[in-house]
Amino acid sequence: MISGEAIGVYWCLLHWYTLLPQPEINWQPSTQGGLMGVAAGNDETIAEEHAVAYLLLAIVCLAAGSVLYLVTLLIVVPDQTTRLAGPLSLLLVSGLAKYFHSRRKIRAATIVLGIGLWSEVTIMSVITGGLGAPALVLYPLIILTASWLLGMRHALAFAFMSVLVCVLLALAETWHLLPPVSNRPVMSLLIQSGVLIFTAVIANRIVRSYQARLGEVRHLTQQLDNRVTALASSETSYRDLFNTVNEAIYILDREGHFLDVNDGAVLMYGHPRERLIGHTPEYVSAPGRNDLARVRIMMERAFSGEQQHFEFWGLRANGEAFPKDVRLVRGNWFGQEVLIATANDITEQEKAKEEIQRLATDLERKVSTRTAELTEANRELESFAYSISHDLRAPLRGIDGFSHLLNEEYRDKIDSQGRDYLDRIRRAAQHMGSLIDDILDLSRVTRLELHRVSVDLSQLVEELVGELTRSKPESRAAVSVEPDCVAEGDPQLLRMMLQNLLENALKYSSRNVSPRIEFGCESTDGGKVYFVRDNGVGFDMKYADRLFAPFQRLHKP
Repeated sequence: MISGEAIGVYWCLLHWYTLLPQPEINWQPSTQGGLMGVAAGNDETIAEEHAVAYLLLAIVCLAAGSVLYLVTLLIVVPDQTTRLAGPLSLLLVSGLAKYFHSRRKIRAATIVLGIGLWSEVTIMSVITGGLGAPALVLYPLIILTASWLLGMRHALAFAFMSVLVCVLLALAETWHLLPPVSNRPVMSLLIQSGVLIFTAVIANRIVRSYQARLGEVRHLTQQLDNRVTALASSETSYRDLFNTVNEAIYILDREGHFLDVNDGAVLMYGHPRERLIGHTPEYVSAPGRNDLARVRIMMERAFSGEQQHFEFWGLRANGEAFPKDVRLVRGNWFGQEVLIATANDITEQEKAKEEIQRLATDLERKVSTRTAELTEANRELESFAYSISHDLRAPLRGIDGFSHLLNEEYRDKIDSQGRDYLDRIRRAAQHMGSLIDDILDLSRVTRLELHRVSVDLSQLVEELVGELTRSKPESRAAVSVEPDCVAEGDPQLLRMMLQNLLENALKYSSRNVSPRIEFGCESTDGGKVYFVRDNGVGFDMKYADRLFAPFQRLHKP
């Protein structure tokens, strides 16, 4: 019979083993070829290392025990050669298991070893004493090994078969069906000693496996703690960055629910963050101000990768509707594909836009009024010019003509003072005629339609200088014209302006011993500047703003 001490040892060993973390080992093809064990919840390399090492140890122990048993049989009972079949069959089983083990077919090696050893133990128990056979003590080791290497299902199968064999052996002993067996203490001692030694080896392997797994668990726990700490730090950094942005930011899932919002969104709407999270944009939409179907389409487009930009009217917690500028982009939020919406309150911009629109409307009204006034003024100016042309020219011509006749025909009858008066009358009449011509020119300018083209001012000045030189041959001024001075403008008006400037330059530099006139252009930060310079008497620059005003003169000729 099995001793009570052996039963106690195996019971404690099995109980201790079941308290360890015992994940089922699933043998899967490794990337290097063959098979390897993967222990759920532990590093697969460690699980494979311990399983393969333990299996090899079991094969070696079985082979060594078989050889020792074979030698013992040859020494103790050399005449019973039939009993050599047992150890020889165990050697065959261990050899086959070693073959599969060398090919990294661990599952096949374990099954061969387990079934072969279990079958041999069962046969030996039948022929060596039934329930009292020393070989029965190997059943717990077989069950333990199957549990470790093949999983609990195989261990239960071996346990069921072992219990069934024990029941059958008990019935066979009761009915005296088993062969008689002589008591051989030496054989029992060898078997019991081998089992105890192998049990110690298994216990050592279990403890080492437990310590390795415990160390791995501690390592994984430390890694997990580090990751949790890093994640907490990352989340804090994310939250700080998320909330320091001035814009309102919303994180939305595919259904359009707010997953998170920053402080900018809380300030914009006046709702606490907890109230906004879980709702959709419809919750904060101003009634009747948004096309929500269009907003949904834009969200779908944003999820497909197209950035969206639109205006949305929101509703604050106090019931105030306000416009905001929204941009939608697809993003990743803690591993989840989301929409990231950024929004700016554009209430002030809308007010400014409305003010600009109001000012533009007001300006348009004023321009229309001013245009009407200018049109009326132009009509009055035309009427005035017509009046000047017809009503004032005739008396002036009479004054000038009769003064000329008086000076020619009665000159000898008038003293020098009288002649001086006549000269002054003629000069005043001629000057008045010149003013009338200027007024008529001004009237024509206001009625001209501008034609902006590219004008070569240098060529235009040269033409005007030629005309002025021919009309005033007594002029001694040296004129210098810089070439390639081109400007955009109306050719007729530019000609009129340059003619006046050149005439003034000739007039007011004529008293200089060496009169000189220059025309040119130069580039400045504000653009191109064109100039007419002379070395005449000049004028005070404080009156420069009056230079082009009608009927203004800055000095006497």
